[in-house]
Amino acid sequence: MKILLICGVGASSGFIAQQMRRTAKAQGLEVSIVARSESELLDSVKDSDCLLIGPHLAYQEEMIRDSIAPYGVPYAFIPEEIYGAIDGAGALEVALKLINEKE
Repeated sequence: MKILLICGVGASSGFIAQQMRRTAKAQGLEVSIVARSESELLDSVKDSDCLLIGPHLAYQEEMIRDSIAPYGVPYAFIPEEIYGAIDGAGALEVALKLINEKE
């Protein structure tokens, strides 16, 4: 299972991805969690099971939705309280819910 996180330049999502990896490992989940900048979205989304996006990019939702539509990858904006707290457990929960809803 591969989870892709996107934010402006990839720094904030990198911190959240690190916390998500720790949580996934503690839960015994085999998950690949990758953080990328928004400029790398289309190169990275193809092989992903879900996409989490930093809340500050919500103004680009229509463009993001349209650009990833051909890949059928479910997406969600990370809730601000999870993003701001760098809550890896919360972000992982959002991602797993997306993936389970897709199946």
